[in-house]
Amino acid sequence: MPSHFELGKTYTREQVATAIGMPPDRQGGNWLTGYDKWNSEFFVFCNVGTAGRTGHDYANRWDGKSLIWFGKGGTRLGQATIQEMISGELPVHVFWRGKDRAAFTYAGIAAAADVHDQTPVGVVWDFGSNQPLIEGGTPPTDRQRDWSDFRRGPPPSPGKRTVDFRDSETTLYLMRLEGSCESIMPSLPADHVVLKVGITNSPDRRLGEMNQGFPPGAALGWRLIRQRRFQNGMASFGAESDCLEELRQSGHWVGGEFAAMPRAAFNALVDRHWPEPS
Repeated sequence: MPSHFELGKTYTREQVATAIGMPPDRQGGNWLTGYDKWNSEFFVFCNVGTAGRTGHDYANRWDGKSLIWFGKGGTRLGQATIQEMISGELPVHVFWRGKDRAAFTYAGIAAAADVHDQTPVGVVWDFGSNQPLIEGGTPPTDRQRDWSDFRRGPPPSPGKRTVDFRDSETTLYLMRLEGSCESIMPSLPADHVVLKVGITNSPDRRLGEMNQGFPPGAALGWRLIRQRRFQNGMASFGAESDCLEELRQSGHWVGGEFAAMPRAAFNALVDRHWPEPS
């Protein structure tokens, strides 16, 4: 089946609408709020690990090569649109992103592998290997097909668990792996650096935890490069999300909170997200 879209590439809603010939006066309502049908095809736009602009966050997440997805609030399995989406009779194009208002990554044409009869309705979308490519497009890599590494812990939330966690000043940190990086990443280009972005209330403790896995005398280890303090956990979590999504969109993200990028791009990233005090 021919397609306007290439797996793993990013598109805005407007670019998708233009590609499928949807007129501007039709690009509202359902098109802006999750999913819509046009010319006998469905188009799903979803956030993964982040709330949408309406504030709703139904914990959409990647599980290997499957996307666990939740419909709009109030949706039920018996609704005609949901039934049509999961029937397998019409293509369902899925686009996803890790940050609100960012461009969407095209995951491909999905098939409903499992459905949960709840409100909102839940669907497990699977993406087979026989995916369409635009003319001249390259076959998707395993990384493009499997975004299961795009998962992080939940946002910081004060409250009672086994102890009472209090929200407080939190630090956005940047670490760089120094030493013989090629020993663990043989394909790493010579001018690239390996980095980790994260948040903590104790950067020195976190650095010790990261380096604890290396035996004494190892030829590599993590170094704390920059710190940026925020007054609470949610503020630092938002800054971390911005940085990680930028890395993903630019193609430097390698999974989790880790990235590999040219040294010049690394220096520019530092200046953008960890500016020196004026």
